[in-house]
Amino acid sequence: AAFGLGFIFGPALGGVMAANFGHAAPMHTAGVLAIINAVLIFFLLPESLSKEQRERLPKEKLFPGLFRHTRTADYLTCVSTYFMLITGFSIMTAVFVAVKLTSKGPALYHQVRVGQHGKHFVVHKFRSMRTDAEKDSGAVWAKPGDDRRTALGTFLRATSLDELPQFWNVFKGEMSLVGPRPERRHFIDLIMERAPHYSHLHRVRPGITSWGQVKYGYAENVDQMIQRLK
Repeated sequence: AAFGLGFIFGPALGGVMAANFGHAAPMHTAGVLAIINAVLIFFLLPESLSKEQRERLPKEKLFPGLFRHTRTADYLTCVSTYFMLITGFSIMTAVFVAVKLTSKGPALYHQVRVGQHGKHFVVHKFRSMRTDAEKDSGAVWAKPGDDRRTALGTFLRATSLDELPQFWNVFKGEMSLVGPRPERRHFIDLIMERAPHYSHLHRVRPGITSWGQVKYGYAENVDQMIQRLK
């Protein structure tokens, strides 16, 4: 518990100290302490416990990402994601407030997507469209100049700031930083009618970004999704 509290509140405390004392030394100190805590939590603490003790830990309630990431790369992803959540908190707060002020409805958008091994999970995003965007049309892909987007939503999509809340999905072990973008079951069924090998993408965790998205941008239809598979 002590390690956990220091891991979570250390950087925040350092920021308060830096603001009060007018220099960055406390922030640097807090950063070092946070890194030490990260090492203790994600590497040393699990290894110091017996198998029976590890099984008794509340895996789903305390540091959920800790027990789902088993390889070294996954540990590093989880740790780096934690620091992204801390350092990007001010940006996410600003986006949250901006969405609330510029359009009616919740600032966050939650949607069920298909992840690794075909398991469903809830992905989190900043809302970039009207709340009734699919009321009449049903599930459809977004497209350039989509009139369902809010004024701020167009900017969020262009800069990918709407994807920032998905770092929480990464921390929970549902997504990775890099991997195939998660899709909704409706779209996956449409794609697999023409490209059954699309199911191979579910062997790995979906990512916040992917090579397909970097090269082609957002997909607008089934043809573009199949093109990404090449």
